[in-house]
Amino acid sequence: MVFCGIPLFVIGGILFGSLVGPSPVPGPVPDDFNHVMPNCLKYTPLNDMLEKVTPSVVHIKLYHNPPNPEQEVTVTSTSGFIVSEDGLIVTKAHTVVNEDQIKVDLMGGALFDAKVKLVDEAFDIALIKINTATSLPFLLLDHMTDLRFGEFVVAIGRKSPHQLNVVTGIVKGEAKEMDLQNSDILYIKTDIVMDPSNSGGPLVNLDGQVVGMNTRRVMSFSDGAIPSFKISELLAHAKGGNGNKKYIGMKMMSLTPALAAELKDRLKDFPDVISGAYIVHIFGGTPAEAAGLRYRDVIVAVNGKSVKSASDVDAAMMRDDTLLVVVKRGNEDVNLSIVPKEIDP
Repeated sequence: MVFCGIPLFVIGGILFGSLVGPSPVPGPVPDDFNHVMPNCLKYTPLNDMLEKVTPSVVHIKLYHNPPNPEQEVTVTSTSGFIVSEDGLIVTKAHTVVNEDQIKVDLMGGALFDAKVKLVDEAFDIALIKINTATSLPFLLLDHMTDLRFGEFVVAIGRKSPHQLNVVTGIVKGEAKEMDLQNSDILYIKTDIVMDPSNSGGPLVNLDGQVVGMNTRRVMSFSDGAIPSFKISELLAHAKGGNGNKKYIGMKMMSLTPALAAELKDRLKDFPDVISGAYIVHIFGGTPAEAAGLRYRDVIVAVNGKSVKSASDVDAAMMRDDTLLVVVKRGNEDVNLSIVPKEIDP
């Protein structure tokens, strides 16, 4: 690759200039030395892409009102990104669903109230919505048909309305939840070590298209990204007027005979089942935690109907106000009652 007449090469994601070839003869240095650096040395395609993309990356403030009104309101924050001109924003589900108030800071500092519209609980994705009088800049989703090992990607987050966090790296392949071969939860694996502010923000290619949402794989505690096709599915539900408007607060995988066999090899106390919804994480302060569900439980029945996959639990949650579940916990059968949270009353 040649840049401004200088051969360039990449090692480990870092761009170097080649010094091979004849050295130019230095000329006299003028007294005023008030030269302007050529644009080709000041700006790169990465600068151009970030200039186009970053107005769509937002800072999300989360407020949790304590039971005692005399106490201070707790404020946390995360990142997100706009995916439609009318104000739909993608971010992490568990960070926004449990909060009493959500506000979104745009790049210029404008502040808007937001509401959660839909969630994909298995992949921990949420769509939140702000209302503005003007059209907003938004990001396009790449369907990753040609996302390849070694492709250059950029993780973007917003620490504050005026402070971005940008980290670059390459795609290392795909990863499964808990590194289980038969898991149905898929991640994009990169060599990027992300700052917490990147989480919930976009992972983009050099064209500025979103290939995923930055996240931390729950059980392996390593960084990655939720693939963009899962975001596309949630957007399709939003446009169709359907989708999940209730929340339990857990990540679960569909248990298949192959996955059950894999888990039995790993876990001595894994129950004798070959189907159901296997719980891989319970988020704090959620209906799932309040009901007494635990990591490694297997949901085998909801409201008297057998559960063959995680989608059966989602369907029951959308249909019923209360879920009476039977879980396999080691060799025990445990009966629990869950009241899902309405996220868009």
